[in-house]
Amino acid sequence: MAEPPPQWQWDEGRKSWFWWSNENEFYVYADGSKVNPDGSTVNELSEYALSKIPGSLIYAKNYRVRKPGHKFFKVGKVFKVLWPELTGNLSSAQSNFTEVAGKFNETYFAKIRWFVVVKELNDCCLCLSIQTYRRQGVAKYGVIKNHHSIIYTGSSPQMKTDEQPRGEEAGMRRPVLVEAKSKTEKMDKTSRVNYAKIYTVEHNVKVYDFGQVERGYLNRLITQFQAVFDGSSQAAEFPHGNTTNDQGDNGGGSGRGQGSAGNTNDVELSQHFDNMRLQHQYDGT
Repeated sequence: MAEPPPQWQWDEGRKSWFWWSNENEFYVYADGSKVNPDGSTVNELSEYALSKIPGSLIYAKNYRVRKPGHKFFKVGKVFKVLWPELTGNLSSAQSNFTEVAGKFNETYFAKIRWFVVVKELNDCCLCLSIQTYRRQGVAKYGVIKNHHSIIYTGSSPQMKTDEQPRGEEAGMRRPVLVEAKSKTEKMDKTSRVNYAKIYTVEHNVKVYDFGQVERGYLNRLITQFQAVFDGSSQAAEFPHGNTTNDQGDNGGGSGRGQGSAGNTNDVELSQHFDNMRLQHQYDGT
């Protein structure tokens, strides 16, 4: 059904005529600009736009800029953030994305994405993405199992039967345990961290603080990332089976309070990153 003819009104503050679009739920001004009810332009990732995204009604309360960023975005920090994708970057229909109109008539989609920090920088951090692949895990067609590992909350990691490697295929890396900030929150059982792609996340974006990789698993997280990024296949794989009790690299469960044994070697890690041409590997902003 076509939208009725616009009913123009005068905006004294902007000194311009405008009309309300019921179809798109924003104001259209005479100069062509489009404004959300909260005053933001439609190309901005505003709280109003976020309110349309499933599961993001709490965005205004729990997603915020973390200051100082260099103290929040530490290695192992797990967080959620709104992530835009241009329509051309989506290979198929994305039911979990919300369509947002851009300033220059481009269309992009936005959804909440999960990340874990693997490198701290001055005003940004380098992260790995955490995905469920539509709850298929690494069983999804085209996903390289050995580039991933289970990342989980709770007592034990769980692998789906169809995620097990076939023939000469290498399996997933060893699982990584996360301690959620809230005891009421859990990660999806099909959450998988992808070691093959690096994303840059600026410190000035609004993020949700989910939790932290347990201390006893930090070294595993970084070691497995280095192995995948360097093309090594020597790192240990996750044992076959649907459920396995994992004790971490310190052999003591969560690894909390076990001193430096579970910490990453910051000097070695910095040298490793300095030797990589990261600018050719970035897959985000």
